[in-house]
Amino acid sequence: MKNSMKIFVFILIGFGITMATSCKKDPDPVLPTVTTSDITSITSSSANGGGDVTFNGNVDLSARGVCYSNSNASPTINDNKTTDGTSTGSYVSKITGLIPGTHYYVRAYATNEAGTSYGAVKEFDTNM
Repeated sequence: MKNSMKIFVFILIGFGITMATSCKKDPDPVLPTVTTSDITSITSSSANGGGDVTFNGNVDLSARGVCYSNSNASPTINDNKTTDGTSTGSYVSKITGLIPGTHYYVRAYATNEAGTSYGAVKEFDTNM
């Protein structure tokens, strides 16, 4: 009977440890944090943009890049966009197919399961 009681106590302790450690919850996903880089290497049909994802929002990113428009002063991923990986850190986006002599709005974005966040808008004009 003593051995049965010891086994029962060990099982009970093991169950308690399992329950205590399994109750730890991962942080809830939140929007990532991203900043927009300056626009460089501007030509008549392309430019380099980019950004820096400094926080993934407690979960993996599904996309990052820049979104851009020549008509929407606050471009979103529903406008033109690049896709430049799924990790945190700095990245460069090659923006191509631009119209010569046109004003553009650009901002970096990062997406995770909580949604999409955006950096500040940068503006530039393509060369003629």
